[in-house]
Amino acid sequence: MTGWRDPGPAGDGGAYAEAGPRNGTDADVPTPAAVEERIRRTEAAARQQGLELEAVYSTAPIGLCVLDTELRFRRINERLAEINGLPAAAHFGRTVREVVPALADMAEPLFRRVIATGEPLLDIEVSGETQARPGARRVWRESYYPLKDPTGQVLGINVMVEEITGQKRLEEEIRALNADLEARVSARTAEVCAANAVKSRFLATFTHELRTPLHAILGFTQVLERLLTTPAAEQDAQRRQDLLDAITRNGRHLLALVNDILDLSRMESGLLRLNAVPTHLARLLPECLADLAPLAAEKGLALHLDTTPQLPDWVAVDRVRLTQILANLLGNAIKYTRQGEIRLGASGIVEAADPECLTLTFTVTDTGPGFAAADREALFSPLAQAGKLPVGNASSGSGLGLPLCRELVRLMGGAIHLDSTPGRGSRFTLSFPGVPVVKPMEAPSTAGVESGPTPSFTPDGHGGPSRPPGPPEAPPPAALEELRQLALQRRTSRLVAWCRQWSGPHGYPAFAASVHDRTLAFDYDQIVALAEKALQPARAAHPDGPGA
Repeated sequence: MTGWRDPGPAGDGGAYAEAGPRNGTDADVPTPAAVEERIRRTEAAARQQGLELEAVYSTAPIGLCVLDTELRFRRINERLAEINGLPAAAHFGRTVREVVPALADMAEPLFRRVIATGEPLLDIEVSGETQARPGARRVWRESYYPLKDPTGQVLGINVMVEEITGQKRLEEEIRALNADLEARVSARTAEVCAANAVKSRFLATFTHELRTPLHAILGFTQVLERLLTTPAAEQDAQRRQDLLDAITRNGRHLLALVNDILDLSRMESGLLRLNAVPTHLARLLPECLADLAPLAAEKGLALHLDTTPQLPDWVAVDRVRLTQILANLLGNAIKYTRQGEIRLGASGIVEAADPECLTLTFTVTDTGPGFAAADREALFSPLAQAGKLPVGNASSGSGLGLPLCRELVRLMGGAIHLDSTPGRGSRFTLSFPGVPVVKPMEAPSTAGVESGPTPSFTPDGHGGPSRPPGPPEAPPPAALEELRQLALQRRTSRLVAWCRQWSGPHGYPAFAASVHDRTLAFDYDQIVALAEKALQPARAAHPDGPGA
């Protein structure tokens, strides 16, 4: 804006030098031309300032408008017109309710409050819909300033509107993420606490399972020591044998528990390795049933083996682990079944993609109590199962058997599935795809060996011998020397494998059966003596031979 100009000293040629005569005492008087020039410049400055303000008002990034006391639009910028979804010209003279009816009920009371009090309202959050985006909820932050005349009377309202829909959406997403994170942390904390509690329960249960056979071994040993210190005439041979049997039985149980926990630890650390070897299913499956036949006979349960004609005699699998899995499932079936039968089924289907491989399937079916659907998954978790078992419940066991079976099956590339109905028994199904079928040249010949009937073991224990009859002769000297070394090193699992290798067909089943019995009794010294005795003829005939 242009103001009055100081004319300066006389004779400086200023704008008012010729305004009129000077009398030496009166002030200079502007001429009409000077006054008109002043007015013209002032109006030009005002117009320029108005244009600048209008440009700022029209292009402001926030919505601006002026409402009169009747809440009619008197002025509006493009941003607010865009928000409302109408051209700017369509607002003039129309009320708020006519332009944005969806927001009128919320906004009109606020506007009337400003008019009535003459006080501004700042940072008011308003949400709703406009014609620009029907059906979409939007959020604005608004401020209302009263417009007053010089006397203080309110003439209208200056409205400022800033859309914060994106910001509010982001805040809501952040709140939702925080809530979800808090829920996850709470859930994870609860899981950790529950896992710690169940872990403690599992340790208590498993510790008791270890102590039970250990106490029995120590107790029976003390009784046996006292019995052995009595005079020979007063010793009870049967009582002594019963004590030895009890010690052996509890020793096996203790060893099985330790082996189970070691196997699980090795699998969790990735140290357990498989050893696929040619395995004679026609011999392995009956032996699995034969080993458990006495336990089934004690409870009056019948054991049956069901095989299909397509099942090959020889396949390449980890024989030790497969036996361990089947023995565990069969043992559990016998443990929890009170009456009826247990069936072991085996079948094989040649794979279309590779005729040299098949999908090997085993089933273990019982007539036991069965399991509810809610409890099936817990059976395969040692911690979850231990959390449900009372400490010291001898019939429950350590809860490691099924979890170990599942991990072994997975490690072997297979899957295990449980079908069970409460009161109607259970059926465990093992499926191993891609199992190689061993060709005759890759395995000992079975020519001339008759495939007898599928073995069954009745409750009275009569179902044929658990091992096929064979000659009493001892294996070759090299095998006997291997046996002696294994016994000296106390390598139980390798001794069991040795017995399976030499139990026939065309093997030495009677000798292997004797070694097997001593292995289960942990009589390593007797095994060494047996091997030494069998080696004597070979050493006498060949002093420098392999048996020396």
